[in-house]
Amino acid sequence: RVSKNAASASASSSGGAPVPTDFVDAVSDFGWRVLREMQLPQSEGAPGNIVLSPLCVHSCLSFLLTALAPQDPACRELQQALTPTVSVEDASRALATHYQALMHLLQSEFSGDRDAAGNVSSLVSNAFGIAVDGGLPAGAAPAFVEMMNTHFRATVLPLDVQQINNWVSEKTHGEIKSIV
Repeated sequence: RVSKNAASASASSSGGAPVPTDFVDAVSDFGWRVLREMQLPQSEGAPGNIVLSPLCVHSCLSFLLTALAPQDPACRELQQALTPTVSVEDASRALATHYQALMHLLQSEFSGDRDAAGNVSSLVSNAFGIAVDGGLPAGAAPAFVEMMNTHFRATVLPLDVQQINNWVSEKTHGEIKSIV
């Protein structure tokens, strides 16, 4: 579990808005609920370890919630899973605001350690992207792309294997050349 005070204090000291503790709690609780719901095989020979990023799952579902109209039944279900204390009408804006603070924190606090010469000796980075098949509904595209870029620091890409692989390679500094 992420320390609530550490997230708020770090964001404030880096010049960004604090990451609200209810958001930190919501992501953490969401991750535990997902893990409990997973039907992990208990048989011999089954994998003993798993890696689960609650933040990645939460953010992907937040992208989807942002693209939906509040009256869509799927929007209400996502709102209940992601932001149970916020109304369905306010969920998209609340998530966008909270992710904007979190992305600022991650970018400012984990930009890499530098040695005496100023060279980056270690780097922790993150990148969010969403690939869209067939485009977005008319009129929704500019607002959705702006929301993804501004608040989630996410790139909206067409569902094209070469473009996705190029984006992944760029974001991982060539460490991962192909993912699709």
